[in-house]
Amino acid sequence: MQAIAEALKFNTALTDLNLYDNGLDAEAGKSLADALKVNTALTTLNLSKNELCGLDMYGRGQDDASGITALAEALQVNTALKNLSIAWNNISGEVAQQLAAVVLARKSLEVLSEVPIKELRADQLTALELKSKGLGSTEAIVLAELLQGSTALTNLNLYDNYNSLERGEANVMAEGLGGGKAMAEMLKVNTAMNSIKLDRNPLPVKQLKGTEPVQTLDLSNKGLGPASGIVIAKLIEFNTALTSVNVLKNAIQMEAAKELVAVFWQHKTLKTLCGLKPDQTEADFRGQGLLPSHGILIAADLEFNTTMTSLTLVDNNLTYFGQDMTGVHAIAGALKVNTALTELNLRTNYLKAKAGKALADALKVNTALTSLDLSDNGELTGRFHHNPSISDDMSGVRAIAGALKVNAALTDLNLYGNHIGTEGAKAMAEALKFNTALTDLNLALNNLGAEGAKAIAEILKFNTALNKLDLRYNSMRDKDEQVLRDSVKGREGFELLV
Repeated sequence: MQAIAEALKFNTALTDLNLYDNGLDAEAGKSLADALKVNTALTTLNLSKNELCGLDMYGRGQDDASGITALAEALQVNTALKNLSIAWNNISGEVAQQLAAVVLARKSLEVLSEVPIKELRADQLTALELKSKGLGSTEAIVLAELLQGSTALTNLNLYDNYNSLERGEANVMAEGLGGGKAMAEMLKVNTAMNSIKLDRNPLPVKQLKGTEPVQTLDLSNKGLGPASGIVIAKLIEFNTALTSVNVLKNAIQMEAAKELVAVFWQHKTLKTLCGLKPDQTEADFRGQGLLPSHGILIAADLEFNTTMTSLTLVDNNLTYFGQDMTGVHAIAGALKVNTALTELNLRTNYLKAKAGKALADALKVNTALTSLDLSDNGELTGRFHHNPSISDDMSGVRAIAGALKVNAALTDLNLYGNHIGTEGAKAMAEALKFNTALTDLNLALNNLGAEGAKAIAEILKFNTALNKLDLRYNSMRDKDEQVLRDSVKGREGFELLV
């Protein structure tokens, strides 16, 4: 690359140079920059799909902004180049903003990574198709700036673009330099745009802004990503017509979800982010692939909802396979203030001990919840069904047991399939010494063993509130089961399953 760059300093014939997908790194970028400072012939330069920031298209490598910085400096003095492509180069952060500023200031540059700058400056386009162009933060910032005052463009398609436009990396968004935020700020002031497509489906810009007023917007399951989530949050902020929006079942990720929640808390008319109806008493979101980001949206609804009494979240992934408890923590936090919900089902959501402790804290103060299903969450104790002896963490179960000592509302608790073992059984037995509210307890498939059975049997002699106890599939011996039966002998109506 060094040789080519040196040749460009003296060559006066070459007008078009294509260096697509050549693994060019920051050093190559600096060499080319030096050449561009003196070259007066080159009008088209394709640097797409390289590693000008030291990173490949998947973000692998060592970040090095020096090459892009050098190119930005060269563009300030080069007057020949009219068409430059830097797509698929993982350019983000401050250097993306720096390069965008140079591009915008350089009036002779006509095209950037297939973005038609000259035509956009002239406001000649009514629709712009930029799908799958490998655009990133730099192009997003340039587009946003050029479109702010556009009165012609009504439809913009940016679907399936790399970097912060379509995927929206968290670090770029946090800096406020990502494609989503750049587009959102542009759309706030642009009065012509009807539709923008950042992901699989377009966003109805005017409905989101309220210039075409609607009360409800269902954007669920639209294949929306983080950038779309950011745009939605920014555009609905001052929409006083909107009362309901549903953004569930989209891959908006945590950063965008938090933006939406922040707007929701301050909004004057918006009542739900999950599409709940004003008089809805039951919500069943089972098996919808909900992630931690959806958990905080549901939690936000719960904090303000006064009508819903039953919430089912069975068979989702609210902790992303046990890696992120943020969504469940938010739901637990909402339970501390919600006074309407009586039934909550979190079965099969990969809950870990931290989630158990958060829910326990909620149970200490919640006075409304009467039924809680935490079944089939093997990670609650760190013990998977296929290997119940690894990664033990009983702190969640102990916390729940501790909460039962003071909770006077919960009547039905299901801990089926959580492998709480002997230690968990003893903790539950201790809780039942003090609890007078619980009437139905499911501890089936929990490896309670002989010692666990004995602890439960002892407390059943004194606890008079419980009238149904499921202890099936607990590897008990016949004599252990008989001890349990003897402990409730004569208790009319008591249902014991062993």
